[in-house]
Amino acid sequence: MGNKDGPSKEAKGHLLDWLDATAKLVGASAILGVAILANTLQSRVTGISIQSQREQAESQLRANMFNSLISPIVGSQKDGKPVPAEREVLLAELLALNFNENFELKPLMEDAGERLIAEAPPARVGQSPTSDVRDALWSIARRIAESQKSSIAREWEAYWAS
Repeated sequence: MGNKDGPSKEAKGHLLDWLDATAKLVGASAILGVAILANTLQSRVTGISIQSQREQAESQLRANMFNSLISPIVGSQKDGKPVPAEREVLLAELLALNFNENFELKPLMEDAGERLIAEAPPARVGQSPTSDVRDALWSIARRIAESQKSSIAREWEAYWAS
């Protein structure tokens, strides 16, 4: 008679045991999956946060360095006199070496070169001409140009390699 009424109690017991075990495994797997996903996301957020803090600290350092470089050179011009040519050249060199990717330095370097020529002592008759007073500026400009060409060459190599 047990067969007419449906599955036996023993079969129902096995089915319920199997469903119970499966439900427990699925639940445990879901908790494990969520934990792994949460850990991965937390790692990414932490990495992004650290990178952001590093970039902010680097920007602050560069701003402080910029002020530290310029303040002693330019100083306070209360009397309205322009900065001496030698100091303008030094400023141009320091900016070029430390901040060449952030500024267009050509106008500053051209002005410094023109002021150097204007303030240079006249050549004496019979004396051999000395080197150009703008050699230091040109040397810095060549150094920056070579650095930029090397950077571009590395980018091209990386592009063609991939």
